[in-house]
Formats: sequence, structure tokens, C-alpha cells
Amino acid sequence: MKKVCHITSAHPPGDIRIFHKECLALARAGYEVTLLVNNGHNQTREGVRIISVSSFRSRWWRMLISPWMMYFHALGCRAALFHLHDPELLVTGFLLKISGKKVVYDAHEDTSLQIRSKYYLKPFLRRVASGLIRKTENLASVAFDAMVAASEGVQQAFPAKTQPSVTLLRNYPDLREFTRRDMGGDQEAKETPHTICYIGAISESRGLHTLLSSLDHHTARLEMAGPCYPPALADEIRRSDPDRRILYHGMLDRDGVQKVLQRSSVGLVVLPPADNHLVALPVKMFEYMAAGLPVIASDFPLWRQIVEGNGCGYCIGPGNAALLGATVEYLLGRDELRDEMGANGRRAVEKFYNWAVEEKRLLQLYENITG
Repeated sequence: MKKVCHITSAHPPGDIRIFHKECLALARAGYEVTLLVNNGHNQTREGVRIISVSSFRSRWWRMLISPWMMYFHALGCRAALFHLHDPELLVTGFLLKISGKKVVYDAHEDTSLQIRSKYYLKPFLRRVASGLIRKTENLASVAFDAMVAASEGVQQAFPAKTQPSVTLLRNYPDLREFTRRDMGGDQEAKETPHTICYIGAISESRGLHTLLSSLDHHTARLEMAGPCYPPALADEIRRSDPDRRILYHGMLDRDGVQKVLQRSSVGLVVLPPADNHLVALPVKMFEYMAAGLPVIASDFPLWRQIVEGNGCGYCIGPGNAALLGATVEYLLGRDELRDEMGANGRRAVEKFYNWAVEEKRLLQLYENITG
């Protein structure tokens, strides 16, 4: 049995892409999988051995120390391949290559663009960090055994000469997790039409102000689940809700997410037009579709092609809270249209946007590297 090791210093142990998709796919295929994380605890879940390397309260200490700690723990795994998931672990990857190991780097986003909107960095440092990460990832694309990109936009951020060797592994949903609203689930939830949802990281740079302001323009309850950046935003969400129309869950496990989706009638992904958003494939959008929910998304060309191209929702101008509210209210008043759009989205996921295709590509990549 081949041993492989996934490493993340910034993501939680139950990360959807890392654990639920990649690690579990490899475990099902017969690999012995170890996942190194921070801020967790040692356990074995569904055939994957999870090792918590350390715990950090400070982001800066984590970024400074984790690459070295992960490197020494990785050596102890004696794996045939090491799969890295965070830009700060590029240092770990270079150390592993020097040690003669096989290394894969997984670019979840175009980090060079993403870092330009980091609230905790001054503008000058954002520019410096953006350029440094771009150059380091470009160097890794030559030095490492393989690069993985979560979307075409991320793939195209690499140098033209290395792009053909970058494996596209899109963040599409695993249909085994999702039940269509007309195929079971909580019957009482399905009879509550005035609930909308947002699942994912919550921040001003991800459209929080638009979500909250839209409450003045529709009558639905808003359920939200995901981490807040910065954490103090959770208190702001609660203060902004005197009528108790927002239900903020914090972090939920996969079962909790499914329950929110079953209670909801519309899924929202109304991010502002930051450069990294324009090329992203947000997992939440495809999860709404997989669950049979109509989608209201920002009007970016790539997203419009998916959402309106498949007849599963509407794309609206980002930042327009009044239009978002009006679109929500329009859908809530039309049961048949919601059902039709939800069914269209589910069919599109079943046909095009599902993890089964990406899983085969992952397994082929590992076979090519490990032999």
C-alpha cells in the first residue's frame, strides 16, 4: 500500500477539498493517507490518519514556524508523495525536494491576487507579498513534481510554459453528500419557503455588507454558516439583526451544512468583483446547485455562463443590495420557477460539475508520479 501525506497549516482538519474530497478519494483507492494539520487533534477518520502538528493563535507565528515543523513531521511519515495546500508551505515543499521527496502543490486560489484584499496587511505589504508569492509559485511549478489548480483561472496564473503540466482539479461537489430537495430530507424544512442561505467564509471582501443590507429589501430569513474574518464580524452580524432574521451558525460540519441547504429556498454567492473572485469557482455555488437550490450570484462572465447558462438562477450586479433583495423576493413568490431552476442546477451538476470526474484526474496524477 502506497503512503501519501497531505499537509495544511491553515485549513481545518475537515476541510472540504483537502479531507472530504482528495484524502477520502485516495483512501478509497487504497492509498495509506496521512493528513498533517494545525489546531486539531490526532485521530483516524474514514481511513485517513490525521496528525495535529501544533496549535497557533497567531497567524504570524503560524506562517513563520509551521513550514519547518511540517517538514520535520513529514519526514517521519515516510510517504511516497507529499501534497501541500498552503502558500506558506512552499518552503516545506522546497525542503522536501532537497531531501529527495516527491512533492505536489495544490493552488486553491490565485493567492497573488487574493492577498491584495487581505485586511490584516497594509497596502504596501500586500503588493510586496503578492509579487513574492507569484515568483515563489512560479519557481515551484518548475521544481516540484506536479502542480494542481482549483480552476482554469488559477491554472492560467502560472507561466505559459508550465501551464500544460498543471493538473486542473476543480472544486466540484461530491454528489454522494447531497440530497435533492425533492428526494427526501427534512419535510418540515421543505415547507418553510422564506429562508435563504450563504455558506462559506464571511468577510467584507466577500460581500457581507450586501447580504446584510439586502434584508431591508426582502422578507426572507438569512441563514449563514462559515468562519468570520476578522472574528469580530460575528458580533457585528448579531448587532445588525434587531428583528432576528439572521441565523448565524458559525462553523458547521458537513451534516450541519446539509440541514441548512434543506431548509433553504435560495442560495447566495454575491461576492464583490475582486480579481481573484472573477476567476474563482466557488464551491458554495455548486453545492447550492447539487442540493437543488436556485442560485443568485454576482454577474461575472464565468459565473454567468454557469448559472444563467444552465437556467439555475440569476446573476446580478455585485454590491447592489436593493437588486439582491428584489431578486430574492421575486423567487420566493414563484414556487414553480424555484423548483425548475433547482432541478436545472442539479442536472448540470450531475452532468458536468461533479467530483467524480475530478477524482479520476487526481488518481491518475498520483499513479503517474508514484508509479
